[in-house]
Amino acid sequence: MNKKKRRLLFISHAEKDSEIVSEFVDLLYNIGLRTEDMFCSSRTDLDIAIGEDIYDYLRKTLDLDDVITVFMLSDNYYKSAACLNEMGAVWLKQSSYYTFLLPEFEYKDIKGAINANVKGIKLDITNKRLNGDLTNFKKRIENDFGIKPSDCIEINRWEKQRDHFVDFINKYSNEIKIDLANYRGYCIHEENYGGCKVVYDNTTNVIQTTFDFSKTNSQVCSVVFFVGEINVLKKLQNNKHLSFMLKADNEIDVTVELRLKNQDAQHKIHTTKDWTEYSIPLKEFGGATDNWKVLTEIKFLTFRKEIRAETIYIKDIVLT
Repeated sequence: MNKKKRRLLFISHAEKDSEIVSEFVDLLYNIGLRTEDMFCSSRTDLDIAIGEDIYDYLRKTLDLDDVITVFMLSDNYYKSAACLNEMGAVWLKQSSYYTFLLPEFEYKDIKGAINANVKGIKLDITNKRLNGDLTNFKKRIENDFGIKPSDCIEINRWEKQRDHFVDFINKYSNEIKIDLANYRGYCIHEENYGGCKVVYDNTTNVIQTTFDFSKTNSQVCSVVFFVGEINVLKKLQNNKHLSFMLKADNEIDVTVELRLKNQDAQHKIHTTKDWTEYSIPLKEFGGATDNWKVLTEIKFLTFRKEIRAETIYIKDIVLT
């Protein structure tokens, strides 16, 4: 019996999705693929050799008759000119391909040369279904590359890696944990922020903020957490929440404010003296839908008209 010809699996993905793609490559290794069977630009073990012309190498690779592409689709993918060029090259050749939809990317979001009606693998689905889809994908890859499933030890190794990948996807898709160390205290319209003293305990990962309006003329003081630029539109559409733990020395009202693309969206909470978990649906903040494409700050505000002095404690801020 003739062995099937070895092919090249080309993993087309956005650089910003490299973390999840790297986990996927580990899964491919455990199917039985070798280094020479794969190309993935974000993995040093599967990247272009130093000294090679990047675009010339990619052109030659995609011109191969026996290349199979894996599209790792996401919003990041469609924002990348390089990714769209790869998609176009595969379409021109009418090459075989597989599609994976990264967390929070939907079939309706597929555009361009990829056929949205062809069944792909959506990563943020139930564990049972994802396990089944990945196992079916494993069988297709074994057939494509002439890999014969080996003994029980290697099957168990595959299953452990598959389960690890599914656990990673669950965490990746469900949570964005906010770095509490990236904070700043402000008294609005004041250069002197003496009315807002913030202390971060990196051992317990707790922020302690004391607001004292006797030390400022400001009407509003806040502690601000900077989150970069996060696209949370899909989380809004999928009814996700902003969750955190908070307590105060006394029961007071605190306004939670999100700095979106072109506006601030607010929600008021009432604190307690004990650690309390708050889980606020993003939809309750309001705001124009399009503005949720950019979240840059999460703020906790107090107002002079409501308090004179107060200390609040915050931990475990998560978008989930």
